Amino acid sequence: MVESINSFVKQRRRERRPPHPVLRSIQKPTDQIEMLLKILPYCVLALFSLSAAANATDLPKRQSGLWTFDSPDNSFVNGSLCVDDTNTNFMSTDVWSDFEHECEITRSVTDRSNGELTLTCRTATTGETKLAVTYDGDFQSRYRYAFVASFTGVDGKDERISSIVEATFQGQCPADMKPGMRTLGRSPYDHGGGRD
Repeated sequence: MVESINSFVKQRRRERRPPHPVLRSIQKPTDQIEMLLKILPYCVLALFSLSAAANATDLPKRQSGLWTFDSPDNSFVNGSLCVDDTNTNFMSTDVWSDFEHECEITRSVTDRSNGELTLTCRTATTGETKLAVTYDGDFQSRYRYAFVASFTGVDGKDERISSIVEATFQGQCPADMKPGMRTLGRSPYDHGGGRD
């Protein structure tokens, strides 16, 4: 009986059984290399996609100081804004007040002085709004932006608003205007940069 067990064990050892999958991968390093070479291009593409998404919010930085705004089609935009180093992003102050938290950029083409953005913004009160924004300028003396906002109105119908805005740098903020303060309507600080 012991003899038959010993012979059975010896016979099994002589047989070539397929190794465990983990051992199999260790035994064939060329397979691992081949697999790595197959998936490497996808890893590189994913890395570029992540870096593109990270740069999507890399918008032009506006000069600190007093800016006046003029719109031929939206009088609610007309006025002035005192900007400091903490609010140089025009999207947050000019287009959507909580841009960084409520909006997701779905497409971005920019070269720092001009660009196009497509984004979706969501709030509990307004629901979902699709925005398309184009901008250009040096953001030191002037810039211009246009936007189209598409959303569902209170009556359930699709609504769309658009506007074109010109912003002109006026210099230092006056003493009575703290950073972040905005005046509406024709600005008393406008030194000719706005519409006549």
